[in-house]
Amino acid sequence: MAAELIAGAGALTSAISIAKSLVDLRDEVKRLEHVSELLRKLTAAHEAQSALINRVRELEDENVKLKDWEAEKQKYELKQLPSGAYALEAKEAERGGKPPHYLCVDCCDNGKRAILHRSGNTLHCHAGHQFPIEPKGSSPRRPAGGGNFMRS
Repeated sequence: MAAELIAGAGALTSAISIAKSLVDLRDEVKRLEHVSELLRKLTAAHEAQSALINRVRELEDENVKLKDWEAEKQKYELKQLPSGAYALEAKEAERGGKPPHYLCVDCCDNGKRAILHRSGNTLHCHAGHQFPIEPKGSSPRRPAGGGNFMRS
């Protein structure tokens, strides 16, 4: 009977040891699940941070372009054509030896520099905007201020 008690105690010790191992294993699985979830969240946070950094870079580039465009626009002044239409004329002091020229007001409002070209009695830009030079039904005349409105 003593041998049976010793054998029973050994089996009980083994069962307790196995139970502890199972609990330890369950705790390790839970810990690994938590670590895995934490890694998923860190990855998502890193991706969001990268997207924000890229967006900041895009906005900084856009800001530089807008500042450059504002500086460029300061080289022009709004002029009214004899027809009543408007164009932006290069300021004489800003031309730097370039011939007089005009920019499309519509394109400039959209942040684009589009030089107007003369075709008959009309100025037009590459985007297709057209501006009459002379009032309808009038003969060509020199504009006030001595400009030539790009004689053809």
